[in-house]
Amino acid sequence: MRRVNMFLWLGALAAFCVIGGAGRGEIVDSIVATVGDEVILHSEIMSAIALDLDQLRRQTPDEEAFARRADALMREALDQAIDAKILLRQAVLSDVQVPNEQVERDIERIRQDLFPSNGGSSETAFLDYLEELGLTMSTLRTQRRKQLLALKMATVKREKFEKDVVVSESDVAQYYEAHQDEFTRPGGVFIRWIVLYAEPGAPERATARARLEALREELLAGADFGELARAHSEAPGAADGGVLGWKTRGDLKKEVEDAAFALEPGGISEVLAIEHAVLLIKVERTQEAGLAPLSEVRSAIEPILRAEAAEKSYNKWMADLRKRSRVTLFL
Repeated sequence: MRRVNMFLWLGALAAFCVIGGAGRGEIVDSIVATVGDEVILHSEIMSAIALDLDQLRRQTPDEEAFARRADALMREALDQAIDAKILLRQAVLSDVQVPNEQVERDIERIRQDLFPSNGGSSETAFLDYLEELGLTMSTLRTQRRKQLLALKMATVKREKFEKDVVVSESDVAQYYEAHQDEFTRPGGVFIRWIVLYAEPGAPERATARARLEALREELLAGADFGELARAHSEAPGAADGGVLGWKTRGDLKKEVEDAAFALEPGGISEVLAIEHAVLLIKVERTQEAGLAPLSEVRSAIEPILRAEAAEKSYNKWMADLRKRSRVTLFL
């Protein structure tokens, strides 16, 4: 489409949305595409992107930038409308349905995004907003149902293709060899901690240190670190047994990091002092820096290969349907 035509289209769109919609506007509708014997009207595309285009207008004051982004938005909407016609036909053939409750939840999500407040004022503002764009709740509900049906049909088909994919050990090994950067990991330690907050120089600091020294003796004698953390720690994660999780170099304060990376698995630190607190840490597991072995990452690779193969099958399926659907554009 030439740029001059794009600006004419934008002008028509603005008039359509602001003056009053397909039924009341002063614009003669036109066919922008056909899918077999079905037509896609200019007004359908404008109505489908009315909400998005209004948001784009608010976010893009520059006319040229707005025109470029609106052009891309319209072309994308037309492409989606063609796919939706095809997918809706397949949804009918496959008896795929969308519950009314899902449609209403989707509309409520849109309303909340635009007008977050609760109550009747939000509902009224939303209805007024739709009217300004030449939409009604009925037309919005119809649009969203069709879009959700098309999306569900696409999801159902992708899931079927993914289920049919057979991933071989050779496929996994080839992916692993070609994407080793994805499986290279830094060295790390899995840490639990017990933290008592006390400011430097405060009398409570010495008391807190003494408490931790006593707890450390219990731990060295075989007490469970998680139980003592739940009973004594004041840090987030105490309820989970003081779990701090996997940490790599640079994640922690230097005093804690140096102590953590010096410990063997199962090791317990001396009492450590940092700003605002004293603490004990336990290193439960360590992880060497370097390439993770294939045996550890195989379970992560297989879903990636399944999804990639399913997407290729889905795209081929859609391309075949497009050919059989006799798609014609009038732009």
